Amino acid sequence: MKVPVLLGALIALLIGGLAIAGLLAALASRSPIVPVAPTPTVAPGEFGLYTPPPTPSPPPTPSPTLPPRPGATIEIGTELGQRAPALILPHLAGGTIDSREVTDRPLWINFMATWCPPCRDELPMMQGYQLRLDEQIEIILVDVAEDPDDVLNFMLEIGVDLPVALDEDAAAQREWGAFALPVHFFIDEQGIVREVVFGGAPREIYVEAIVTLLPEVDPADIDPDAGE
Repeated sequence: MKVPVLLGALIALLIGGLAIAGLLAALASRSPIVPVAPTPTVAPGEFGLYTPPPTPSPPPTPSPTLPPRPGATIEIGTELGQRAPALILPHLAGGTIDSREVTDRPLWINFMATWCPPCRDELPMMQGYQLRLDEQIEIILVDVAEDPDDVLNFMLEIGVDLPVALDEDAAAQREWGAFALPVHFFIDEQGIVREVVFGGAPREIYVEAIVTLLPEVDPADIDPDAGE
């Protein structure tokens, strides 16, 4: 009775061994798994790696500049190229001096005072230029903040006969910025300031300023002694 039992156990062992052998053969036939190394992350430009240059942005398109319009407004002032303020003041001889009435020739406006030493020297010179140029230029003197009688006596003393405007409250002096007396403004027929000369300048500087307003005039005809 024990022979069949032993035979069954042997058969079971044989079947189990065959199953284990088949499993081992299947495992041996599979390709081995090779671990993949992680790819290092490198910032651009590190370790000498080439970094492509940034793409330049296109330059901005400039806005078109319109040419100045004919008759464009010119700023009022006493700097070169500005339109001189209107000068409306009492005349020493009576009445009013109004620079706006002089439209056919250039203006030479001189802010002065009787106590000013350069004025005493320059006023006779200016009268000489006026006589030589006749009506080609208009000279106006502006006395700043003095008594009219004192101004009249001064003009008679130095023998100068030029129109004198009385800036009794120095308002024109402030508007024109004429604080370093004497100061001379040379203004063309359009009312534009072309030259500014401060007192005490050589005679040829005044001649050059006049020629700026009257380019057709020969400097020798204005003052043959200038520069000597």
